[in-house]
Amino acid sequence: MVSVFYLTRLGFSTSQTGMVLTHTLVGDTAVSLDLTPLVRVTNHARQVEQALRRMDPSCACAAQALTVRKGDNYIRDSRIAGPELANAPRPKPRAQTRWLGVATRPDRPAGAILLAVASAVKPYRPRGVRVGTLSALLVLWSSAVCRRAVAQESPYFLTYDHYLEEKGNLELEYVSTFGTQRAGHAFHAFWAEFDYGATGWWTTELYLDGQTTFSDGTLFTGFRWENRFRPLAHEHFINPIIYIEYEQLNGADKILKEVEGHDVESDYGERNAVLRQEHKHELELKLLLSKSFQGWNVAVNPLMGKNLSPGNNPWEFGYALGVSRPLALKASPTRCTFCPENFILGVELYGGLGDAQAFGLSGTSHYLAPAAAWNLPSGWTLRASTAFGLNQNSHRVLVRWAVSREVSGFGDMVGRLFGGRGGPRADSAGRGDLHGSHDHYAELATVPAHAAAERNPLEKDPDAVAAGGKLFEQHCAECHGERGEGTRRGPSLMEEPVRQATPGALFWILTNGVVRRGMPDWSKLPELERWQIVTFLKAHHE
Repeated sequence: MVSVFYLTRLGFSTSQTGMVLTHTLVGDTAVSLDLTPLVRVTNHARQVEQALRRMDPSCACAAQALTVRKGDNYIRDSRIAGPELANAPRPKPRAQTRWLGVATRPDRPAGAILLAVASAVKPYRPRGVRVGTLSALLVLWSSAVCRRAVAQESPYFLTYDHYLEEKGNLELEYVSTFGTQRAGHAFHAFWAEFDYGATGWWTTELYLDGQTTFSDGTLFTGFRWENRFRPLAHEHFINPIIYIEYEQLNGADKILKEVEGHDVESDYGERNAVLRQEHKHELELKLLLSKSFQGWNVAVNPLMGKNLSPGNNPWEFGYALGVSRPLALKASPTRCTFCPENFILGVELYGGLGDAQAFGLSGTSHYLAPAAAWNLPSGWTLRASTAFGLNQNSHRVLVRWAVSREVSGFGDMVGRLFGGRGGPRADSAGRGDLHGSHDHYAELATVPAHAAAERNPLEKDPDAVAAGGKLFEQHCAECHGERGEGTRRGPSLMEEPVRQATPGALFWILTNGVVRRGMPDWSKLPELERWQIVTFLKAHHE
């Protein structure tokens, strides 16, 4: 006999991150659980329940015991065959084993995380650690990271397009820059980036910079706080983004995240002990202009910056240009790591334009940089670029690479951690009236008549439904649910207004987004991929 304890957190759907199962394991209800990665932590189920309640007073938590005999099959799923409870480990003689099973993402084993807390007759407690609280923290953290968010990152390192971070999501990134210097030692500069979607129209980022100069030393060089604002709600021929950044750096900073004014190679040739004596408090302003069409993206970023430190510091100017395109404009129907649509190639051109006292190209540096991005189905993105200096003022070569990961629902996790009801949500009244509220579908009435009448070019494509389903899972399910049933973050796509919408209307919504309500515009996906998602939705409605 094995006594199995399941912790229930009421008020969440089975498709939402953080759902913990109880009654769904009884009888013929179909649920798939991954019982393999069991984490054995000694504790009592009741203590974990109380710890969760202390961390989130609004949580309705309850512990329920089920008695399961070896050989009984309580897990049945015609779609996904999960492991059976019969495979649960046998208890030790004369000891009752209790498993606290906390299942996140039960509907998809690939993303499922199962935390099990077992207790024997004489529980062991690590010194100085309350395992119940630790387990609760693990549950909350797994609620945030269990849902994979597949990014569609551009290959740019200095150039920005007009796409912001999705509301409530956090992107973590590490970037390295290796550079050579004619009059000094080569260097390796790096930064850590934390990119958060505060709203659908505002993204805020924090950068922590550092560098190593070979045969010299390693040091922390400062931080940057960046904010990007989208003033327009819909897609236009040119899409502007307002960029404002504050920088507190020392003179040894070498990440070259922007090139402006009279920044030249010789500025970085001094030893770190000398460069770090200079302190900068800079204000950086950019106008990010971007357009996506037929899979291509073209971005132009004029910039200006000023050192706010005491002294006669003029405004400095620079630019960054970028062009990119994925290798394929249609998604394949199967999930694959090396699909052509996962790779985006591009090229950047950037440099300085002097300052307010000496504007122009004289005494400035410029670079041409081919770049590539690989957006993996696992949610990771790898980027690489090699920049070549175009004149004697430039470094000969700058080699950059980056790795990033997007965490879906980070705002929800933080909200629950501090006793709230989560972060971004689809409405003000909660999920209970989410599906019944037609306010979420009001944007469908604003679709222009010519857009609503547009026909689906992939209507008879035999692979469009499968490919669209893959794209929906990667980009849409985190907000709208695995089956489009809706979550706290996004409304249901199974309601009558969506069912009755024409393919052209759905395509227009997908292209323009509902930015003021938190839905991003997905014009970053090639046009044919957006039509594949529409094809999947219409087939799902039928």
